[in-house]
Amino acid sequence: MDYLDFGAWFQYFLLIISGCLVLLLLLLLYSNIYTRQKIKEIEQMDEGFESFSELH
Repeated sequence: MDYLDFGAWFQYFLLIISGCLVLLLLLLLYSNIYTRQKIKEIEQMDEGFESFSELH
């Protein structure tokens, strides 16, 4: 009858879902930081090419 205990299964379900949510939020935070860093690199490269684009 232990397999039919809905409360225990529901607690495990919530634990797994909350763990997945935490991992998803960490991935979102990491991708946000990575994207911001790449945008800064692209803007710095773009500033270097402005003088070249003014010549043409």
